[in-house]
Amino acid sequence: MRTNGILQLSPLFRVVVAMVLGMVTSAEWAGGVSPFSWFSFMLASVVVALALRRHALLQGLAIMVAVFFCGACLMSVKRDEGKVVFSGEEEIYGAVLLSEPMQRGKVVQFDMLLTTGHMARQRVRASLLRDTVDRNYQRLHVGDGIVAQSVMEPYAYRGTFSATTFIFWSNWRKSVIDLTGLSFFERTRLAALVFRQNLLQRVGTLGLDDDDFSVAVAMALGERRFISRELRDAYSVSGASHILALSGLHLGLIYMFLSLLLARRQFRLLGECLVLTAIWAYVLMVGMPPSVVRAAIMLTIYGILGLAHRDRMSLNALSLAAVIMLVANPQLVYDVGFQLSFLSVAAIVLLYRPLSQLLPRRISCLPVVGWIWGMLVVSFCAQLGTIPLVMYYFGRVPCYGLLTNFVVIPLAYVILLLVLVFLAMSWWPLVCGWLAKGLSFVVSLQNKVLWSIASLPGSSIDSISISRFQVMLLYVAIVCFSAVVVLLSNSLARKRGVL
Repeated sequence: MRTNGILQLSPLFRVVVAMVLGMVTSAEWAGGVSPFSWFSFMLASVVVALALRRHALLQGLAIMVAVFFCGACLMSVKRDEGKVVFSGEEEIYGAVLLSEPMQRGKVVQFDMLLTTGHMARQRVRASLLRDTVDRNYQRLHVGDGIVAQSVMEPYAYRGTFSATTFIFWSNWRKSVIDLTGLSFFERTRLAALVFRQNLLQRVGTLGLDDDDFSVAVAMALGERRFISRELRDAYSVSGASHILALSGLHLGLIYMFLSLLLARRQFRLLGECLVLTAIWAYVLMVGMPPSVVRAAIMLTIYGILGLAHRDRMSLNALSLAAVIMLVANPQLVYDVGFQLSFLSVAAIVLLYRPLSQLLPRRISCLPVVGWIWGMLVVSFCAQLGTIPLVMYYFGRVPCYGLLTNFVVIPLAYVILLLVLVFLAMSWWPLVCGWLAKGLSFVVSLQNKVLWSIASLPGSSIDSISISRFQVMLLYVAIVCFSAVVVLLSNSLARKRGVL
């Protein structure tokens, strides 16, 4: 059966594009349209699609229009759920802390989930003025409840927070909060955050210096608040900042290790179930941050497709993960992490095979050469897929990112395993001592290498400012480049007799 290309082979990719367009339209240009109106348009499109069942092309177009209106309806419903009326006056509310308080000058900052008041179940970013006498703020930890009085103000950035507030030192008290009004997911995530805080305290007993400790807990437990600005800049300039954000790379390393450990053909189903169970246990352990949940969903789909003997590294599989996450939370379309992870994986899925085939097979079959070439291709694809967004959001392009990945990815694998083994063996002091020495050595080595790369001349291009339109033009150019690469790769494959 002949097809007209990758889009026909990946129908879910078209669904994702239509859904995202609908969500963006609803959020940016049609905020006054009610969810009922979008739902009515969707039903009308479905009826038209059913009426056009004898015209495949027109029916497919009508289905995509229905998906567009479905995305707009989901975003409209989510927007109405999060719609908050700000009175501009002080109000009394109960809340539970979602993050460990961090001292910032004269205040401590933390995230909290409101449990009472007209904004109940809304996430708020709070700044609490420190009292310098009793220092009651030092008794606050993630999972604790408070009753406070302050003015709620709109949060300036689109995302998961609905408001921000400033709490005077005398306008709050620690309290036991009733959590029965929260959903099961919210209560589970809160318990996971408390558990992660206990793990952080356990890693703190290793005696690592500040920089080593901050990198280790960021890479293994997703806690980045301990990282100094200087170290963060060094990772950013060297092109290794992605290693500090717990994401699909870290979960992928764990998945690969467990798959190798439990790979048995006669127990393939049991092994895959154990691996996925361990992956989701790790997600719970690190507090269920959105980026890790996304990666876990993608790995779950990856594992299920593997058991069904389907192509796991396909655009269709990636699109299925995106559909699931966007239906669950339409506002993820504006999440920078979601955008970067989706586009980086999409670029790898689409371009890895064509680019890897550019190197003659007799050369790529050599063990060391094959590994180096594969690492270069994966790094190049990931950076190509995300560089316009990196320029738009961060205004910086690291110039040595390909070189950096040869260092950080192997070391990240070692650091992640050492931290997880320590957490599992923390009851054995002798083993923990050796693990602490090994972890300190590896993390220090990684930091020193990245400091050196960041100090190289021309390590990054800074102060970049581009518009959304320019981002779209860059992606058009990338698509054109990708088409040329695919055509060239297919041509070379035909000459070599591969196709």
